[in-house]
Amino acid sequence: RTSACGRRAGAMELILERQLLARMLYSNPVCILAVGGDSDSSCRHPPAMMTISWLTATDNMGGFFFSISQRRHTAHVLRRRLDRDGEVTLTLSVAVEGMENLLLAIGSNTGWVTDKRRELGIDMCRPGGTMPANDGSACVDTAPRLTAAERDLHALHQTLHTVSGRTNALGRRADSLARRLQCSDRLTQPSPPRDTLSRASVRVVGPADAIDNGEVAVRAACAHIVCRVTAMTEHDGHWHTIGTVTQAHVKPAYWGGKTLRPADKTVPALLTFLGSQEFGYIHSTPS
Repeated sequence: RTSACGRRAGAMELILERQLLARMLYSNPVCILAVGGDSDSSCRHPPAMMTISWLTATDNMGGFFFSISQRRHTAHVLRRRLDRDGEVTLTLSVAVEGMENLLLAIGSNTGWVTDKRRELGIDMCRPGGTMPANDGSACVDTAPRLTAAERDLHALHQTLHTVSGRTNALGRRADSLARRLQCSDRLTQPSPPRDTLSRASVRVVGPADAIDNGEVAVRAACAHIVCRVTAMTEHDGHWHTIGTVTQAHVKPAYWGGKTLRPADKTVPALLTFLGSQEFGYIHSTPS
């Protein structure tokens, strides 16, 4: 059905009006930032994701800003895609009470050496909750884990980013080696019958694995905010990033027509980050 704010999309409300899109980030909620995977000439890249709270709306038309450390694997993916395509689409999944451990686990693992979706068992979907992450053919990941030397290379890569920046020749060499290691860590071969595989050994690959490419979101979130990034400016070891919210999908219990907030005290609270791995909680207030 059609309403002033959009139309129904499964169990979530699709928000399209730009003045309302700006309000998705008014409370500076803790989010899981996800950039869909893609494939290049050398290997297939899984989705990149990280926990983020340094973000805020900048106008009433969906504009927003966030800051991200240059050492982050997700920052590397964003910068590479922006250089390649001129803009990047990402999704912010707004976290709620009960997701604290997942947020900390995502923050404590690095995409340089880990496919976070697989390792942490994150249930992902398209924005709006469509298409489950296990839709596809299964293959076994038989590549070995990174060696100590390869992990040392990752540490060197991070140091080079901090000291010299990405334009340094050694930094570019480290980038190239890191990409090669990522590729070698994701070689697959056809799987044996499904009933012989443990849950931990199965990963979703192949043409049917469309969830890895394009826009992806975390199903447990109360809202999926689809954004377009058009500029990243280097500042003191971080990328100051400018983007625009293009659409949002919100669970009805968190959308009153004008604001993103829990409908009542029985609904899990929104989260804000206080630092030192501590969260604050945004509950509903009496109207």
